[in-house]
Amino acid sequence: MSFGDDTLDPSNVPTEVYCIWSHEHRGWWRSGRNGYTDKIADAGRYEERDAIEIVFHHIPPGQEVAVPVRFAEMAWAGLMKDADVLRAAGRA
Repeated sequence: MSFGDDTLDPSNVPTEVYCIWSHEHRGWWRSGRNGYTDKIADAGRYEERDAIEIVFHHIPPGQEVAVPVRFAEMAWAGLMKDADVLRAAGRA
């Protein structure tokens, strides 16, 4: 069975995209790290590297949570409440 030459190339593996929840501001980060919103539809989308930087360099620590967009969009669609999204992401 062949998977092709580029199967194991890490650059071909899609990375997760995140929304950032701020416990401190009780809202989602907007795109470009520009303010907060209570609407997931208006939340910024951050590549994994940027999300990690935001979460781990924020002071005070533990106030910002990176939530995979796949969970955040469930809340936006009304399938989950925001608190349930954070729990499902394992970051509540």
